Amino acid sequence: MAKLNGTWRFVSQDNLDGYHTAKKTPDAYKEFLRGLGQAVKTNPDAYKEQLVIDAAAGTASRTAFINDEKKRDVTVKVGVETEVTLADGRTAKGSIEIQGDSKAVLHEKGDGFESSAVYEVNGNELTVTQTCAGQSAVMKFTKV
Repeated sequence: MAKLNGTWRFVSQDNLDGYHTAKKTPDAYKEFLRGLGQAVKTNPDAYKEQLVIDAAAGTASRTAFINDEKKRDVTVKVGVETEVTLADGRTAKGSIEIQGDSKAVLHEKGDGFESSAVYEVNGNELTVTQTCAGQSAVMKFTKV
């Protein structure tokens, strides 16, 4: 889990819009994400995520920062399905599984969608592959 833990700077994405369309993400939130993607082009520190897997407590935390301001902070029990509020404001059932020290899989199921996100670390790079209804998006991060 130590490899997943840390602060990660967003570097690039592929097909995020297609994934969020399949996930039925509200248009206003998709527009917000497009703007954030543009901001990262001029300010590489515009978006970061901090991941903390606490094996002793059996929890996983994900904190999102925009321009170093905490915007979202979620902690869930590993392996336990929990009702969560998504970043776009919708609610869903979610669970996370930890697969070794460098991989985690997040499952979400909400009104009209079922999705997964695989977080995988290789060296100082984090790749997040999100899939929903046949659409996949890949987000890349580097360790800060």
